[in-house]
Amino acid sequence: VPESVKKITLEILEDYTLVEQLLDDNPHFEIFSGFFDQVIDIDTFIEFAKIISLILGTRSIFTRNHLSLVARTSEAIARSMLGTLDGKVMKLAGFVHDVGKIKTPLSILHKKGKLTDEEWILMKKHVVDTVHTLQEADLRFLAVICGAHHERLDGSGYPMGLVEDQMTIYQKILQVADVYSALIERRPYRSAVSYREALDIVKKEVEKGRLDEKVFNELKNVVLSEPALMRTRYSDVLKDFFGDHYREIAEILKDVLWSR
Repeated sequence: VPESVKKITLEILEDYTLVEQLLDDNPHFEIFSGFFDQVIDIDTFIEFAKIISLILGTRSIFTRNHLSLVARTSEAIARSMLGTLDGKVMKLAGFVHDVGKIKTPLSILHKKGKLTDEEWILMKKHVVDTVHTLQEADLRFLAVICGAHHERLDGSGYPMGLVEDQMTIYQKILQVADVYSALIERRPYRSAVSYREALDIVKKEVEKGRLDEKVFNELKNVVLSEPALMRTRYSDVLKDFFGDHYREIAEILKDVLWSR
């Protein structure tokens, strides 16, 4: 990532007013304006998406690792199954697949108990908000991929109730990566599970006909060969972005965000 981009990102993270916009239940999308209004190559695109994911992560301690982990997991699966370029596409999709959650109330994201029917509707709405946000940015290909990350092969998913033959391999990869990543992360209502337990749970979803078997088999291969995919640590997120300076950045974020 260019030093100038890192500097701007850090300034955003340190700016109390911008952070408050993200912590507010009515955040302002205009703080992301201008990121995608020029033609850029996919590697630069990924770095911009990484910035967005890092900033979105300031909203919730429970989901701050999720976008990065899904991105890295999706990339590894796609790279192995489809090739390097497809791996980059899926890394990009992983970073932005939950961008709509910026509109999900924190009271719902942080609720320890079971969601009410009304709260569940608002939670599921993040997929629609993600699609709208990506479409408005003229990222329709990504909108199609990300809009299906909660769909399931048997039609039991949402928001469209798509079935297997209506979905692409990209969508199926993102579904598996999202489920696996969420399982090894802590949530307000449960503890994280180990990567082995997570793989067992995903396997059961495959056996029930909800997730793709070939993608799952590749997930097992990449997780067992890449230790960083066996865990979820915010230091991994920061190291991916800031390199050798990630420890000092972690201290800044600790003082600026997590202490409040």
